[in-house]
Amino acid sequence: MSADPTREPPFYFMKPSDAVTPPPGDGQAVLKLPYPRGPTGLVHHEGELVVCLGPGASNEMTLCQDDDDNQLIQECVFGYALGVDLTKRDIQAKAKSMRRPWEESKSFDNSAPISAVYPLRDSLPWETALLRLKVNGEVRQESTLDKMIWPVADIIRYIAQRNEIAAGDLIFTGTPAGVGPLSIGDLCEVELVQKDDPTVPILPGAKCSLQFT
Repeated sequence: MSADPTREPPFYFMKPSDAVTPPPGDGQAVLKLPYPRGPTGLVHHEGELVVCLGPGASNEMTLCQDDDDNQLIQECVFGYALGVDLTKRDIQAKAKSMRRPWEESKSFDNSAPISAVYPLRDSLPWETALLRLKVNGEVRQESTLDKMIWPVADIIRYIAQRNEIAAGDLIFTGTPAGVGPLSIGDLCEVELVQKDDPTVPILPGAKCSLQFT
């Protein structure tokens, strides 16, 4: 991957598998979650596009497609979902000030709720796909995917240079400006829609809706 002096290197962390919470399978549209345990009073939402790697994903393959983003995505990606990176912001701020790891603030139970995965091996319409997060109907985060600091193909390459990748891996790709708090009872919704017509979903059936109880 070529160096780009205008961008800081990607920064990433890992969440355990039990942090991932799929959508409810009982016909309900909203995922009901208990408010996170532990000494926190400030849980923030971070709406994100989630990449699900497919059977073609391998570290060797990413090296073979070093310059062809579309081919890398077609080979590596099974589909896309929408998710929320839930963060105990007060705990994270304390960890930052003490120069400690972020696990307690990022890697707790149910901290990575996601929508259903929409199978799609092709690239998304980056310039017209609008990622939007709403809380109680109010838009808090909104941005087209072409505004991502690091495109999906570059993110996959960067991680593959440092960790083994495999089918089933889920990669949260970063969040737009506007992160903020969630309280018990708040309805948080993440969707990917057409920029010019927000009533048209880009990933039909893939909407992440959650509520703390």
